Amino acid sequence: ERLTQYSMGVAFVVPSAIVRIALSTILFLSPPPMPYTTAKTVEEAVRWLEGRFRESGMTFPEAARSFLKEFEIRRTEKSV
Repeated sequence: ERLTQYSMGVAFVVPSAIVRIALSTILFLSPPPMPYTTAKTVEEAVRWLEGRFRESGMTFPEAARSFLKEFEIRRTEKSV
């Protein structure tokens, strides 16, 4: 009940296409009580979350955008 009331949504970031398909299937069969998406990248998830904020008439926090950008940079550096 609280998740429905207080959550704008959740984005699951799963780089693997096979795991993303499996997760999407599980979520389809047993959906969470809030909107959700499965994304390949953090950037894709952020775009979806920004849309959720926009639909709710809110502005996506700049601090969150900076944090996520830094997170993506660190993740990319580790994979090199």
